[in-house]
Amino acid sequence: MFFVSEVKTNRPNTFDVPLQKLVYKMLRENAVEYQRVETNASPGPAELLQVAVQLQVMMVQTLFLCDRQQNDFYLVITPQDKPFTPEDLSAELRISHVGFAPVKLLQSLLGTDTAGATVLSLLLDTEKHAQLVIDREVLQEEYFGCTDGSGTNFLKLRTEWLTGEFIPAVGHDPMYVNF
Repeated sequence: MFFVSEVKTNRPNTFDVPLQKLVYKMLRENAVEYQRVETNASPGPAELLQVAVQLQVMMVQTLFLCDRQQNDFYLVITPQDKPFTPEDLSAELRISHVGFAPVKLLQSLLGTDTAGATVLSLLLDTEKHAQLVIDREVLQEEYFGCTDGSGTNFLKLRTEWLTGEFIPAVGHDPMYVNF
């Protein structure tokens, strides 16, 4: 049975992946307020709705795509419940075919697997391999929900913090799109 914890305002006692430890260090050092919940398993779409209800937030999906040659990478942030296909990104950015990047590349470049994919992975993208692409619909919400780099911990963060502080601090120049 899927379990979602009560809302917490502290970091986890243990970390599943190195990115997770880095995320909470950054949040603490920058005095970023957040709420989080833990789950006992990586959620599917129905379970993610339970996470969203518990945090009272719109969850985002974070997708990692690349071109056929695996030279150009895109970290795409869009509402969790919004349908998305790689063709949507190709059409919006007017680029040739893109597809989902191999999990090995996601792990090596952004420090997580698909269950833990998060915009916070940009902390590890110091060489700017990934182009950040954000659906404008995400920006309309006061808060957004995402993983902390693990597949079982979820954060509620201010969207204003994401766009005004975090993204500039990690040095990425996002593209804003309408999918």
